[in-house]
Amino acid sequence: MKTPGNTKSIILLLLRLICKYYIAYYMFSYAFAKILNTQFSFGPVWEADSNISNFDGFMLTWYYYGYSRTYVLIIAGCQILAGLLILFRKTERIGIVLLLSFMVNIVLVNIFYDIAFDAMIMSITLTLMGLFLLISDWSGFSKYFLRNKMKNETSFDVFQNEYRKYFWIPFILIPVLLYIRYDYINDIAKQDDKENKLVAVWKAIQNKPNQQFFKLYFDNRNSIKVKDFDRKIYYGNYKLNDSLSFFSFDIEHYTEIGAFRVQDSLNKLNLPKDSIKSFRKKIIAYYNKEMNAIKFKQKFNYSIEKDTLTLIDSIGEKQFFVNITKEYPSLND
Repeated sequence: MKTPGNTKSIILLLLRLICKYYIAYYMFSYAFAKILNTQFSFGPVWEADSNISNFDGFMLTWYYYGYSRTYVLIIAGCQILAGLLILFRKTERIGIVLLLSFMVNIVLVNIFYDIAFDAMIMSITLTLMGLFLLISDWSGFSKYFLRNKMKNETSFDVFQNEYRKYFWIPFILIPVLLYIRYDYINDIAKQDDKENKLVAVWKAIQNKPNQQFFKLYFDNRNSIKVKDFDRKIYYGNYKLNDSLSFFSFDIEHYTEIGAFRVQDSLNKLNLPKDSIKSFRKKIIAYYNKEMNAIKFKQKFNYSIEKDTLTLIDSIGEKQFFVNITKEYPSLND
């Protein structure tokens, strides 16, 4: 059979191919991120001494989905399965239905739980591509799922039938995509696992006038949590220079006391659910200002001898901490 020279059919087929391989590429990426523990995991050091009342929408979502390792692996399996099914002509419709069944939920979670903007845009993009694949093949979906008989083949159907002779292409591209994404995510996981002597929970040895911090929590993903002597808690990221033995961090605060005050204020206001979010932000800002909790950056030289961490600031002031990680059983598993 000669392929019809229908430009629209060719363009549609190419767009669908691009969408299918784009979706599969990122499905494999997200699946391997879950399998290799680079997604839905704060790390045990970060979670130490955490109070769930301090968590924002993103943190709650990450903690909730990461609570069950089995559940995470099931999600990863569904993502891999959807990516594989979409790439084959005979199973692409099942793959699209599976994809949309969880992508729509991911979009809603990203929007209503204030997940990172980039993640929200990516989830919307993948969902729209899935919808495009569904709508552009609606007659096929109607026949496939709704048992509607198609009276005549369209030129696009004929073109797709002619395309069958290239059935071997996915068998070459799928292993390539799987290897590329696994290798990339695995490199990230290895970087997370590299030895870093700072990774631990450190507690101030004594409360001297120059001692700023009560506890320091370092994890191997360059996240840091700081607790001061006023029970203020700061979250952020740190940059480490092993050769020069210094690190710097950029952190934002939250307070345990403030968290309870905020929740108590919200309970007393008895607000409708749709207005709680905006009021929460205003009350948090008020208590943060009242308690003089600020965002700041700092840089320290450091040395570690046995279980003692010494921080030295830019004017030579020293702070001393002892490693108390052993007091947290979950960190020693």
